[in-house]
Amino acid sequence: MRVTSFVVYDRVRRSFQENWQRLYTSNEQLSSGKKVNRPSDDVIAMARILDYKLNINKNDQYLRNMDDAQAFLDFTDSTFSAVNENLSRLKELSLTAVTGSETPETRKIISKEVQVLKESFHDMANSKLRDRFIFAGYKTNKPAYDDLNTYQGDENHAGVYVNNYTTVDENINGVEGFSYNQKDHEVIPFKKGEKFIHYIPGNLIDPEAPANRVVVAVSTSQDKDAVLEELKSGNLSTVEDTFSFDNFMEMTQRLEDAMSNNDVTRMETLLAPVDKAIGQVLDNRAEVGARLASISTEKKQNEDNSLGLKNVVSGSEDADMAETTSSISKSEVALQALRQSSSNVISQTLFDFLR
Repeated sequence: MRVTSFVVYDRVRRSFQENWQRLYTSNEQLSSGKKVNRPSDDVIAMARILDYKLNINKNDQYLRNMDDAQAFLDFTDSTFSAVNENLSRLKELSLTAVTGSETPETRKIISKEVQVLKESFHDMANSKLRDRFIFAGYKTNKPAYDDLNTYQGDENHAGVYVNNYTTVDENINGVEGFSYNQKDHEVIPFKKGEKFIHYIPGNLIDPEAPANRVVVAVSTSQDKDAVLEELKSGNLSTVEDTFSFDNFMEMTQRLEDAMSNNDVTRMETLLAPVDKAIGQVLDNRAEVGARLASISTEKKQNEDNSLGLKNVVSGSEDADMAETTSSISKSEVALQALRQSSSNVISQTLFDFLR
């Protein structure tokens, strides 16, 4: 086989290109810190890296979701803490007002503080975090309760994903938080058993009444069906007093009116609802606490998972600096040797061989 000058030049050129490419690749890895900078470097490794990074990005989004939900639930819990304190104070004032030592004048004075508590309940029910009214369900752009204490929101929950399959609700709606919850017809005797207080879900009397309405009736009869029939028909024979309310604000309003009018009997009928409202708030706080605990556990798992994925990505993507530096040195030595040898070969002519 005859080796022509063209073959020599071509082999030298290809050797230079290959060595320059290796040197360029090593320098790029050194500057970027990554051994895979583009799909052509390693198609399989790049596909694996992109899949890991996609999962890391998803985890980061879940963490942002959890941080957002945690902020709203923490704010909700602090609000319910204030509501609980106000209800406890309302209970103290109610117990004070029903004692025989109080006079109509002192009860009117107590009613002034009850009025302040009522306004405070209204303000807390319309609590706002960032640009959202937190107790309005999905209707977060307007207050949960209007000036007449009518609920304007809905009963939906804003759920956020904390992993691929699980959501956590970041809100308690106004019906759950501030509307009175009377599930069954209850009867409590008072006045030494001479009279009975009936607490009745409003929809048992009027099917179109809000589900959270409670009707309170003072009767000389303990018979639930008889009292219920009287209220439905409007023919009150055993019922001496009746009124209703839908939420904490209206309940407090009834108490304020009773104190202002020196109506001790009505004040006594409202003691049990105040106690029940306190229990309802404690239940809501327990629910919020359970959600926060779930988020805390999920966040720890998410962070551990992301850390593991980042370590895998680093092993697949990051360059070994010592190995890369050594590769650069080898490529530079090879290039230098190639320059010297090629210059000797290419500079030779036919006369050099004829000597």
